[in-house]
Amino acid sequence: MQALSGKLLSSRVVHAMANPPKVLKEDYQFESSWFPYAHQHEAWQHLLQDEPRSVIVSSGTGSGKTECFLVPILSDIAARNSKAEGVEASFCIRSMP
Repeated sequence: MQALSGKLLSSRVVHAMANPPKVLKEDYQFESSWFPYAHQHEAWQHLLQDEPRSVIVSSGTGSGKTECFLVPILSDIAARNSKAEGVEASFCIRSMP
């Protein structure tokens, strides 16, 4: 994650993922020394391009599919240095049969 900080991902997001509030640390910490799964990294590369894109990720339960779309959204918001107190992003998740 540290290698992606300030390059592919916002350094603010990488820092926040490595330093969640104490009550969330056990379940949600993603250390900056850890490596994302290959499908996460590939999804981030596609979703963080300037041209809007879509991706389909198929992977097992608990393999980090949510992070495939959520991390790019958070990274984009953080990169804009937004101070808004309202909706910054909206999305729809559709499960495939």
